[in-house]
Amino acid sequence: MSEVPVQSDDPFGVGGEPRAVGRRLTDERGKRYGHPTQQWGRVAVFWSEIVGTEVSPEQVGLMMLAWKLSRLCHSPFDEDSLRDVVGYVAAMQLLQGIEPTV
Repeated sequence: MSEVPVQSDDPFGVGGEPRAVGRRLTDERGKRYGHPTQQWGRVAVFWSEIVGTEVSPEQVGLMMLAWKLSRLCHSPFDEDSLRDVVGYVAAMQLLQGIEPTV
């Protein structure tokens, strides 16, 4: 299987600073949707009702990450999915009270 090159020199739009990706994404999403604790907490309530069992905010993060990883299995160099994976990992770190390291 041949490798498909990433289409952009800076796919994450952070000027070549990969460690800034997670912080930038969580800041940007936080302004739009609230802190991951709030946002994923709300999603957990909805999903808990839908599936009939308690879902935690951490499980929401893991399931969102799994969703993006599944998409990457089909399109491994999709910039949006790659960016979202980094953002979900950073948000999961924030849930644990850890400054994002991605």
